[in-house]
Amino acid sequence: MAPSPPTDWDSLDAPHVPGLLAQLSSVDEEARLRALEALYEVLGHQGTLEPAAPAAAPLLVDFACTTRMPDRHRVLILLADLTSGLPERTRFGFGPDPAVLALPRGDAPLVQEVAGVVTSNGSRLVALFEDHEPRVRTAAGFLLAFAPALAEASARATTSRLQREADVRARASMVMCAGRCGRTLGQRETHAIAGAALDSTKPLVRAAAGVALAYLDDAALGPRALAALAEAARSLPRETGEVLRVDEASGLFPWNCGDVGGLAAGVLGWLGERGVDGASRALREALDARLDAGEVPMERAMPDLAAMQAMLERGSHGEPAPEPSPILSPDDVPRGSTVRTIVRALVPLVLRRPTSGLLRRSDLSPEQRELVDYLARRLPDMGPFVRDP
Repeated sequence: MAPSPPTDWDSLDAPHVPGLLAQLSSVDEEARLRALEALYEVLGHQGTLEPAAPAAAPLLVDFACTTRMPDRHRVLILLADLTSGLPERTRFGFGPDPAVLALPRGDAPLVQEVAGVVTSNGSRLVALFEDHEPRVRTAAGFLLAFAPALAEASARATTSRLQREADVRARASMVMCAGRCGRTLGQRETHAIAGAALDSTKPLVRAAAGVALAYLDDAALGPRALAALAEAARSLPRETGEVLRVDEASGLFPWNCGDVGGLAAGVLGWLGERGVDGASRALREALDARLDAGEVPMERAMPDLAAMQAMLERGSHGEPAPEPSPILSPDDVPRGSTVRTIVRALVPLVLRRPTSGLLRRSDLSPEQRELVDYLARRLPDMGPFVRDP
């Protein structure tokens, strides 16, 4: 895809972008993947957009909407990164601030420009819900979930397509897209979509329904939705490997890098912080199940625990304990470790307190003490948590 002549890529400090865009149509898959990886770095890797991103966005849209082009699903995922302006693991809208996408950021004007490009091409992108490639339909649901100006059109399109969608991953992505669109619109109509998905025989679709219902109305989350989230956190395997280097035989599920169990655990942690009954218990059962199955060697989980231990120790000695962040960076939760995600979701429940003052061990509620004891029992290196200072 050749860029338009007026674009001065040198002035945007991105002289290699035209060549990288052209390389996306190469017959060599490795060359395409290298180009896409380079575009992630040049345009806005890990959430900080560069000035070249708005100029590249229309070309990426053209590429994704051109049927003969390869890897269109990957280009749509790149567009989702640029449109949301946040790292892969932080864009789900959960946390104390539900308007997480509106957080102040230095590159906000660039994010708005890219989002404007997506919005202006809304009819073309929404039409991808009817694309012949399941991977494209799956990625379209992911991208359009983060295009609030297109929420109404996306909600209509997912409602229509879900009546005929046979691909499991595309179906799950559309269900989560419908949930996020419903949250954006303040509508409860999409409850019917997510509610019907709870009846699916596919664990991935049931997990997507739980996530969607949490988007829509966490305060009224029913037991079946909570059970679907618990099931995913407990047992759902990763759908793919890395976002860019995936097993093509198994397809690509872009939400949370394919770690839907980790996404469900993050949602359960957020629900637990809001006092939803059963969320903490579901997380503990998930951690038990995964550790008992030997899913992640204990030594791989320990580095993060040292920082968590320090949080409580500082608080127990009368020093201010840092507020648990509602947003985790990709470095905080390395890909491939759902166990880490579960532990990260449990620890804020220990640190939760009614005020922002000092956190001492004596301030912990009986439920929090029980959780501390549980973590120390399951993860021995956290044993110092249970000792009084």
